[in-house]
Amino acid sequence: MKKLLSLIASLSLLSTLASNAISCNKNTGTNESQTNQSSSSNQSDNNKVIDQKISLESIAVKELMPISNSIDDAKNEAKTILKRFRNDIKEKSDYEFLDSYFSRSTPLYSGWITVRAITTSKIVKGEVTFTLKYVDDRKNIAMVDSDMYSRAGSEEEAKNLFIQWTKKLSPDAEINIDYTMGDIYFESGYGYGNGYYYTSMEATRDSIFLKGSKMRISVQESR
Repeated sequence: MKKLLSLIASLSLLSTLASNAISCNKNTGTNESQTNQSSSSNQSDNNKVIDQKISLESIAVKELMPISNSIDDAKNEAKTILKRFRNDIKEKSDYEFLDSYFSRSTPLYSGWITVRAITTSKIVKGEVTFTLKYVDDRKNIAMVDSDMYSRAGSEEEAKNLFIQWTKKLSPDAEINIDYTMGDIYFESGYGYGNGYYYTSMEATRDSIFLKGSKMRISVQESR
């Protein structure tokens, strides 16, 4: 009888121990699950911070009206728009200009300039391309002034002087690219003084520096 009671007591103790072990395993699993959920929640929160960056593509104004067609004026106009978009945005910290993605406006085509967010920026992402409205800042070739004190001894000398005078009006203008020059003629003084070399000039259709025409430009011959 005593042996039977001892056996029953042993079985009861084993049952209690097994029940406690199962309960501990359940609690451990629950804790691990809660830890994993907390970790996933933290990671999700971090992702939300990244997603809070505003895309530059969402800028509403994408056509700029700079005061000239130069890259510097295009950048200044873009900076104004970017400041309106985010007052705390800073060049080199949040964005950069891609000079290789700049195209100057011409009388025939609009230009463009691209701004790209820097990857380390905490407020913006992506990139935006602004179109540049053409500004007619070309010089009228009719305004080329001759030098009354200059002299030319040949047609070639006269042509070089005409080119120099055009450079004074528009330093970047190139003959046969921005303007054409007609044949050079010589008009004698008919015995009353020195003769003149003269020609005409006209801006090319695609010139970004010159416009208009000059019917006559002349230089006095040298003797």
